Amino acid sequence: THTHTTPHVSQYPYPSEEEKTQLSTETGLTVLQVNNWFINARRRILQPLLMQMNQNQGAMEGPPGTMPPPSSFKPPPPQQ
Repeated sequence: THTHTTPHVSQYPYPSEEEKTQLSTETGLTVLQVNNWFINARRRILQPLLMQMNQNQGAMEGPPGTMPPPSSFKPPPPQQ
């Protein structure tokens, strides 16, 4: 299920090939399916999270609905 990997997306939205292979083995999906899941999850989960963070900071960088480049992504602190 995606609940296993959802926290992973917000902390590590761009997994390495090794991580994708490991997730493929754990989930029974192909590496391509895992890759596509992360692409979709970044759009579905990460983009709204980043937009909300930008709104909370009062500074929108770019037009509404855009996502900053991966190099500007700063993951939230780990939840305890």
